[in-house]
Amino acid sequence: MEAREVKRIGEEQLWLGEGPVWDSVGKVLYYVDIEGKKIGCYNPRTEAHTFLKTEKMPGCIVPDEDGNLIAAEENILVCVNPSTGEREIIAALDIPEGLRFNDGKCDCKGRMWVGTMAIDQSAPYAKGCGSLYCCKEGKTAAVLSGMSIPNGIAFSPDNRTMYHIDTPTRQIDSYDFDPETGRISNKKTAVRIDRDGNPDGMAIDCEGMLWVALWGGYGVARYNPQNGRLLELVPVPDRNVSCCTFGGENGDVLYITTAMDEDGNGGYLYEWKAGVKGPAPYRFR
Repeated sequence: MEAREVKRIGEEQLWLGEGPVWDSVGKVLYYVDIEGKKIGCYNPRTEAHTFLKTEKMPGCIVPDEDGNLIAAEENILVCVNPSTGEREIIAALDIPEGLRFNDGKCDCKGRMWVGTMAIDQSAPYAKGCGSLYCCKEGKTAAVLSGMSIPNGIAFSPDNRTMYHIDTPTRQIDSYDFDPETGRISNKKTAVRIDRDGNPDGMAIDCEGMLWVALWGGYGVARYNPQNGRLLELVPVPDRNVSCCTFGGENGDVLYITTAMDEDGNGGYLYEWKAGVKGPAPYRFR
């Protein structure tokens, strides 16, 4: 793979590719197709893609400490054995009909943070109906509300700051984060998106810089959250870039998901040698 070349991996076209996460133990990449109702697995050593069907739309997945995946499917959290496909519901969320889980990640203490949004974004209730939830030990509580499309989440390398995106605001917010209690406070605007595309999923590198997927913007942008400056733009062939994560043997491969546009183009998985490393994902406890 060329150092600065974005490379498509696999021919499987996804309706709404999302939520890539690197398994640092199994050395494979997991991702979801939300509208296709499936979890994908890419093995870089064999270049093989395999899929597991889900019962509901999976907004995101996170690994747990036992080698399983926790899938946020519409209104339930499901523990999925990626080898056998066995499923166990571990939590159910009482949310209004027409909403579903969207993007999510775990923090350093194994709490899962995940947002909700309207399935139909043209519905009159879509604006402001979303919330950000924190899930721990089978208990799920709303932490933030009044959002429309709660999306990318990232935690700073020192675990003292949480970054979060509500896509229509076209900005990345930062919060002071207490890793012991999980409390967030002191909301600030870290980055304002002033180019084509809306901020979607997000990853953070070991230098504390944010990598943001630009839905409708044909790319992934790297920002410095300390001053809001755009540092780099990675062009992607597909219009609707949905999310990204770091992985690979050395943690320096940026994996990128996209979704089909209205013309049926896009919806592929990509990789790019970033030249900087990202941390392994935290696991659900």
